[in-house]
Amino acid sequence: RDLHSFPTRRSSDLEPQRRDVMHDTRGDIRDLLRVFAQNPGLFAPLFAAVALNFICGYGQSIWAPVVLMRDLNVSPAQVGYYVGIMMLVVSPCAALVGGVISDWLLRRYPLDGRLRMLWVCYPPYILAFALFLFDFELLGTMLVMSAFNFFGQTFTNATYNTMGELVPNQMRGQMVALYVLVGNVAGLGLTPTIVALFTDYVFADEMMLRESIVAVCLPTSIGALILGSIAMRPYARARARLLEQTGLRTAGQDPG
Repeated sequence: RDLHSFPTRRSSDLEPQRRDVMHDTRGDIRDLLRVFAQNPGLFAPLFAAVALNFICGYGQSIWAPVVLMRDLNVSPAQVGYYVGIMMLVVSPCAALVGGVISDWLLRRYPLDGRLRMLWVCYPPYILAFALFLFDFELLGTMLVMSAFNFFGQTFTNATYNTMGELVPNQMRGQMVALYVLVGNVAGLGLTPTIVALFTDYVFADEMMLRESIVAVCLPTSIGALILGSIAMRPYARARARLLEQTGLRTAGQDPG
């Protein structure tokens, strides 16, 4: 009997403390909107940074493969092969490395550690976009594409938990859903058209697609870094309040 009950007993012992905390909120959309209204200084720059981050991500992922075809005369079949191999390598590495760094930052900075991934990922992300301006050969171009895919995915993967940790447990699904909605409306809804408009009307040259991608993604990546940095201190204060309300305590960092 003791052997059969051991796994159940141990799993309950390891249950996170947050699941034992009850909240008065219903967890519907009105509660989420109320949270937003109470802290516009956090959510306005944070969601603006999210939108810009998705614009950067979709801008390079949708259009950069076309650069291989137009500038380097790579066939569509070869582009699929090269980009597929790149993503098979980069995506798992970004998830693994991002998770390790994000968890370390959370232990080091319990209130805003996950959002600090912005400072880890975005400086090299911005540098990669700047390097994309140079007319490298195939290998150099693929390395630059690998760099901005890696750093972009590393940060984006970490932001799911970053957003969810701002609200009580029963509202986390709605927060992440809103995060994905805003990101995809901005990224998929605007980015393909914006890059195309730059190519057709600003540069008026189909062979300047590389410059169009940089013209869109470089300023938006810098903007995302600035807006995310503005949200850093309000984020820490919001996390501290939430932990205090739920009865959890986090030591070792001043929310400012």
